[in-house]
Amino acid sequence: MRHLWPFVIGIDIVAAAIIFYSLRGPLIDSMNIIWQLLFALLFILAELYPLNINQDGDMTVSSSLQIAALLIAGLKVTLIGLVIGGIVYGLIQKRPLIKTCFNTAQTIISSAVTYYVFTAVGGQAGLLTAHALIMPVAYMLPNTLLVSWILSLSQRLPLWLTWLELNKDTVAHSAILGIGGLTFAGLVLSYGWLGSLLVIVLIIFLRTILYQASLNLRTMQARFVQTVKVLMTALELRDPYTHGHSSRVAVWSRKIAQEMGLAPKEVEMIEMGGLMHDVGKVGVPDTILNKQGKLDSDEFELIKNHTTFGEQILLGMEGMETVASMARQHHLYYNGDKRGYNDQVVGENIFIGSRILGVADAWDAMTTDRPYRKALSLEKAVIELIKNKGTQFDPQVVNAFLRVLQREGVIPTEQTLLEILEKKQIYYAPTQAK
Repeated sequence: MRHLWPFVIGIDIVAAAIIFYSLRGPLIDSMNIIWQLLFALLFILAELYPLNINQDGDMTVSSSLQIAALLIAGLKVTLIGLVIGGIVYGLIQKRPLIKTCFNTAQTIISSAVTYYVFTAVGGQAGLLTAHALIMPVAYMLPNTLLVSWILSLSQRLPLWLTWLELNKDTVAHSAILGIGGLTFAGLVLSYGWLGSLLVIVLIIFLRTILYQASLNLRTMQARFVQTVKVLMTALELRDPYTHGHSSRVAVWSRKIAQEMGLAPKEVEMIEMGGLMHDVGKVGVPDTILNKQGKLDSDEFELIKNHTTFGEQILLGMEGMETVASMARQHHLYYNGDKRGYNDQVVGENIFIGSRILGVADAWDAMTTDRPYRKALSLEKAVIELIKNKGTQFDPQVVNAFLRVLQREGVIPTEQTLLEILEKKQIYYAPTQAK
């Protein structure tokens, strides 16, 4: 995640400037303290109980609360509540500092933009007028842009593609949350503390509706994954040597991604990439897939095409753009060597999912029988991974995978591995996570 820090620091600087500008004048009075603490508590509770509505992130009722807070008490109270809530939530969840910094900053920026747009069109805090109808849209645009931006940097995908993929399933949810925020504010402004109690009831009701929607979506996703597994099993029946290959690559890829500390949604997408990375082999003749012995140059060119075939197939499936990129790039060399298939992309410019799949795919290929050779021993397979760190494979991915293999008892412990490699005069850097 180190490459994300410059972006996060930039976002934090913008958020700090907004706070400095907005918090001029008296910060405290008795009613403000109550509202600040109330909103901070509600923000924390909203973040502690998110809803998984798509593969790229969670949605909470926090945006409803922010819109309501801006309309009820104004920007100053809302910002203080967000800062308190963001810090306390980060401590409770023991979240990485980079995530706490980004999430708090992006909510501050989104809330500030929303309030400034609201007041620019004639709106005023404490009054529920038609001007407030612009607030849900004004909040959604900067919020989704910032989230999409950091996801695009993390996943090495174009910003516009990430934004479309992130939001195609969430527009209705965002509209519901926006209307909910305005409703909350209207109740509080009209009925005071009684309205606050009604707000809590409505929050529970709204969350129940969204929970049911997310449950239905997760059920559909689970069925889709099962369908993919059946299709890949059918494809692998063409080649008995690779039976179970995609499932094994998916399992190893998920474990590597988790070891590297990637976000849960990234892990899910990479696991899906593992299942479908070789789907393009449907376009490769059986005579080539099952050939006993080495492929000639023409046959090798045909087998290389399975990555572009796979990309084309997956791009025809809605929501599979990220997996399509993984399928296209999973045979690229980390150092840009021309032996890698397709694009000559180098280093961390290769999508992280593709770099992970490349290691998991190579490991399974080396440790299973193929038509042209018997499986390598585990020791030889480990040596190949280490020898090709920095050339074919991303060193960080290899190190993460070796830690997984050692923890699961598949390969020797660190010290034993060092002794084996020292005898073979192979340099090996420690694999401890940084």
